[in-house]
Amino acid sequence: MATLFKLPLRLASPPAGGGVCLALLALALLAACSADSPPTSAVQQRPNILLILADDLGNNDLGLFGDGSATTPNIDALAAAGVRFRRHYAAPTCRPARLELLTGKAASRVSTPPQFRGIGSHHITLAEALREGGYATTHVGKWHLGHHVASALPGAQGFDSWYGFLHARMTREGSMQAAGTSYLNPFLEGGTATLAQQQGHLTDLLTQAAAAQIEQLGAGERPWFINLWYLAPHSPAQPAPRYARDFPDTPEGKYLALVAQLDAAVGTLLEALEESGQLDNTLVVFLSDNGGVNRVRDSNRPYYGKKGTFYEGGLRTPLILSQPGKLTPGDVQQPVLIRDLMPTLLGFAGVDPVPDLDGLDIRPLLVGDTVSRPERYYWDFRMRDWVLW
Repeated sequence: MATLFKLPLRLASPPAGGGVCLALLALALLAACSADSPPTSAVQQRPNILLILADDLGNNDLGLFGDGSATTPNIDALAAAGVRFRRHYAAPTCRPARLELLTGKAASRVSTPPQFRGIGSHHITLAEALREGGYATTHVGKWHLGHHVASALPGAQGFDSWYGFLHARMTREGSMQAAGTSYLNPFLEGGTATLAQQQGHLTDLLTQAAAAQIEQLGAGERPWFINLWYLAPHSPAQPAPRYARDFPDTPEGKYLALVAQLDAAVGTLLEALEESGQLDNTLVVFLSDNGGVNRVRDSNRPYYGKKGTFYEGGLRTPLILSQPGKLTPGDVQQPVLIRDLMPTLLGFAGVDPVPDLDGLDIRPLLVGDTVSRPERYYWDFRMRDWVLW
């Protein structure tokens, strides 16, 4: 396996064909809307925010969080240089986790009906609050928060631009009528660009799009927020051949290859930040939406449970915050929730708090203080014709 990084956090891009073409495509699809008024000097000093969300990645799928059976040197280097939250609780499945991340509220307060029509306009999203505070905002990757009506799309939820797929089961054929998920030559869309099949691997395409945005937004005067939601390592396990050849040709081997490809993608993005001179002024957040599915390996070891359950293995996922020179590396053992990210990131950005949130600003934990939490938290979850709470 090729060396993916050099200390400290000087991470080499994985080999990929057609990178220039993909970058040009991403720039074309993600032409960000600029605000009419220039930012103040105070806004310019705020950190950029790169939020990377993995899909179905359990604690044991990262080397520094698990038993070392997964190969993730780039994410491990990010974690070693940052703050590792050892008791982060997301949600049992992806949609409520994403709702809580973007609203700072318990998903049941925002609602997740079967025919999901998006986040209601009376809920302020993280992207809306950051944009109001002077940030350029863009979404890349999976959405899964509504595709039936225009008001549910990323552009209506606070993002200046977006590129990716509205539902994972639209990536294979470009339609929910012929629903299917695929990493290979997926159907993608963004902003004014119509849904069309793209050539390449989904993880590569999203990485190139995000890297292009790092370069483009970095050339502007406003701080930026890139919300990058990968599909990996969600099924089906379809790694690119250059990663698959380094692992056994087994279901677990293919899964680990997909994780390794995700890790290399994170390395590419960190390298893009460093080469553009933005690494020191960018807060990088890495997390997963829920625990692993445990079909081909124990992704959540040592915790019992899996995706779709309310055991530790279903809710407890990795969370990393890193900003070189600004955050002291270390472990935080106090429980935190995915809904805490919105008030916390608004605090980092110097944006006024949004009222009536369930999440808490957990920045005091970064300096060794504590945060007072309610004694009990509740989750509920509805899928098709069954309910858990």
